[in-house]
Amino acid sequence: MAKSVYQKKTEKGVGMVEYALITFFVAVVVVVVLLILGPTVANMFAKVNTSLSSQSDGQGVVQATSTPIPWTTCANENGFCSFSGTAQVRYGAGSSWATGTFTNGVACNNSVFGDPDFGVVKTCQIQQ
Repeated sequence: MAKSVYQKKTEKGVGMVEYALITFFVAVVVVVVLLILGPTVANMFAKVNTSLSSQSDGQGVVQATSTPIPWTTCANENGFCSFSGTAQVRYGAGSSWATGTFTNGVACNNSVFGDPDFGVVKTCQIQQ
């Protein structure tokens, strides 16, 4: 009986040693991977930081670098905005717009876009 109790204690100790060895080897692998990939990751972050800094106004606000594509009215509310291919279409008025990407035309109504400005007459505009 005493022998089986001793074996159980030894087996528990062996399990703890195994977990410690596994933890040690995982830590070694993580350190090696960080040593190998660390400079690459640091370089990537540096490029992103440089890119954002060059487009910033100095207060952390990124400025647009391209000319915006103008929106062209393609239909009135409850009409159909007809076009070929895929295009960005917005539905609304003033500063309240719902925007989506559609193919080969879209109905300009609240069922498709929701109602971005309740009680206001809306239009569809396309950006191609």
